Amino acid sequence: MENKIKAVQDITNPTRFADLNYCFLERAALAMTEGFTKYEQELNPEEKNYMKADLKFALGRIGNAIKHLLMYNEHILASLRGDYLKDGYVAEDHLGHCAANLNILSKYEEMGLLPNTRIKIKNEHTN
Repeated sequence: MENKIKAVQDITNPTRFADLNYCFLERAALAMTEGFTKYEQELNPEEKNYMKADLKFALGRIGNAIKHLLMYNEHILASLRGDYLKDGYVAEDHLGHCAANLNILSKYEEMGLLPNTRIKIKNEHTN
């Protein structure tokens, strides 16, 4: 019976917010806070990099997200080799910074600065 109730909930609300990892969201928020503190704390709202919605800044977020993902990969490989203290691999939360950059890119899509890349997927439960 419990599985049937779960299936009904999934059909009525296919958006899986419950599957989002809270720790991931918190890490993205911490990276956003770090950026605010480092770059934007003293600025008026219209001067903030993030909310200026500048195309050059937006495109930089793509490169920055990739950079942090590659640095995370380096950290994992170094850890697997037992090389934990190499060149500041753990100086930043690379997944958190990658997530923050993806969040900004998502906001820019929503604002219309970047083309919307969402792909429509037909729900298999509909005819």
